[in-house]
Amino acid sequence: MINQTNTLFVFVASVLVFFMTPGLAFFYGGGLHLITAQILGTLFTIIFVGIMTTIIVLLLKKIIPIRVSKEDELMGLDLAEHGEQADYGIEFEEK
Repeated sequence: MINQTNTLFVFVASVLVFFMTPGLAFFYGGGLHLITAQILGTLFTIIFVGIMTTIIVLLLKKIIPIRVSKEDELMGLDLAEHGEQADYGIEFEEK
């Protein structure tokens, strides 16, 4: 379960790691060269993953449909995809 305390803890931990990493690079003797290499490596990874994800999604869009039809969306995806209603307290109209 995600709550505000967990989210805050993850955020604070991430910020601490982000600010401690340059200090560790100086502490272990890597200096500015090591920090620069780490930042460039991180940026390269972010760009590479973004490009590869875009390519994969575009290729998949050519092979399989990514979105459902307008009719299926209006009918409701549970009914259209699985043949059942998700909310049994509400009556749905067949179209």
